[in-house]
Amino acid sequence: MQKRNIRKKRAVIYDDVYVVLGVLKEYFLLRDYEVFTFQSPVICPLGEIEKNSCLKPYPCADIIISDFNMPKMDGITLFQQQLQMDCKVDVRNKAIMSGYLEEQHNKMLGELGIHFFQKPINFSDLTTWIDQCEQRINLYQPLGSRRRDTRTIFNGEIAYTLSFGDKSSRGLIVNLSENGLCMKTQQPLIRHQIVKIDTSLPIAFKTAAVRWVEPSRDNSYTVGLYCTAETIDMGSALEA
Repeated sequence: MQKRNIRKKRAVIYDDVYVVLGVLKEYFLLRDYEVFTFQSPVICPLGEIEKNSCLKPYPCADIIISDFNMPKMDGITLFQQQLQMDCKVDVRNKAIMSGYLEEQHNKMLGELGIHFFQKPINFSDLTTWIDQCEQRINLYQPLGSRRRDTRTIFNGEIAYTLSFGDKSSRGLIVNLSENGLCMKTQQPLIRHQIVKIDTSLPIAFKTAAVRWVEPSRDNSYTVGLYCTAETIDMGSALEA
């Protein structure tokens, strides 16, 4: 009989306060989780949205925790939009954090089935909730996204050039890793488009390809960029 491999658990955390992200990340790492942190809301940070719906058969994460008060979108709206896009993460494994919630927001969380944590978080309560979440996690089931690199928060503006022209554009990096980055921009990029990064960054690559594009309500776009040997070769050809 073939032995099935058990995968690692994965958590996604949103909070615009760097210290909170750091503390929660360390907590989940101690529980042997793969952790992705974001300082601004991204509806589908690990996957690809097509036709305003998640087409993946499996969830991209096991647990998602979000702050309520964040720039441009609150945590409840974030989870509502994920639900509208057919997010595969069990809603019972999602939680909102806040120092204070109005009664109408508490009611909305109850209707959605999302857990609530009062800030500052009581880690005993957090541990109890995560233990309950883990009973619903199937570690034999693959994740919808296989991204394995750890993203680091990085708020900084960059200049970039598209493969089809020399005009320089500006973007704001949300996070980055050795293999890719997440960027907000006013320019509607296209999947698989090659992007040449013109600003010095603490990463090795200077050329990346667009993996996914997600429009925001403020007419901006959140773009996932990744780098492979292929994009390096294509980038070199552009510079030749």
